[in-house]
Amino acid sequence: MRRAGTKQFRVFYFAGPGNVAESLGYWSKGIDHPAITSVTYSGQLFDVCRELGIRVHAVSSGAFAKADFVQSSLISAEHRPRKYKSKSGWRFYFEEIKQTIKISFLIIKHRADVAVISEHGIQWWVLGPLRMLGVKIIPALHCAFWPCGCRPQGVKHRILRWLNGWFWRHCAYATICVSPECAKQVEELAKAKCSRVSVGLAHYR
Repeated sequence: MRRAGTKQFRVFYFAGPGNVAESLGYWSKGIDHPAITSVTYSGQLFDVCRELGIRVHAVSSGAFAKADFVQSSLISAEHRPRKYKSKSGWRFYFEEIKQTIKISFLIIKHRADVAVISEHGIQWWVLGPLRMLGVKIIPALHCAFWPCGCRPQGVKHRILRWLNGWFWRHCAYATICVSPECAKQVEELAKAKCSRVSVGLAHYR
């Protein structure tokens, strides 16, 4: 594994919806994104990586923006619009599996040492092989897995919880959660056998 601070160290950031290329454009000019009420999470990550001299490639997949690419020094960002199809039941999860596989190939393509990944369209257990390739996977969760106090039942939900629990016990290097409830549910999924779960609240000027 390459050490942070060297020119070769690489971070891959999957921002989920929105347009991370547009966000990088504003960040590189030193101004906040005018359409976002809080300081963008991507901008905070870019700040840290610029300070440490780490190379970053960021990707977003919102459906309501055109494809875009922005390069700023060691940081590059691209928006890849995702074509959403109305799916329900298991077909919905198969679409997310396909999306997660595509993201996995991008992480491998960009030779990332660390992958920070938002949950948008992601099935976490599909990322397991990346851990075996030496990639440190850091989920960035903006939503809880279920409404507080209303954990869904049924065979489908039990299977998904078991698969995600396996991922957090064996594959997640660290986890960033947007709320204490989200962090609590991660620990519940992993049966308290996960590491480095922290809460990162939204930041406002």
